Amino acid sequence: MSITVLLITSGQAQFNKTTEETPQDRFLTIAKEFSKEHSYDLEHYNCVNYSNDLYELVKNLNITIKKIRGCPPIESEGGVCHRFLRLEIDGKQLDFEPIYAEFRDYSKQFPDQIEVTW
Repeated sequence: MSITVLLITSGQAQFNKTTEETPQDRFLTIAKEFSKEHSYDLEHYNCVNYSNDLYELVKNLNITIKKIRGCPPIESEGGVCHRFLRLEIDGKQLDFEPIYAEFRDYSKQFPDQIEVTW
């Protein structure tokens, strides 16, 4: 898919430039639409469902994507583990929160992290 960019200055079109949409752009577009179409429900549609379903939608986008289970430190009282996605983009690993369709750093909140297949 390509995106056409139109630059308008003083009400007049200057030029058209066509750029290719990257797999990362496509991922974010899909993820934002996905999060709008689903509602979080702890009992029926939770972080595990969000992560699994979004993963299935985007796994063929030519991006390295992993399903991650992160848990808070053991000494944290009442801590609950969480599921999210991790993307590798340009050699960097980025945590992605499917519920809100945004990148977040979960390294401190959930330091005990493992890749899961379920």
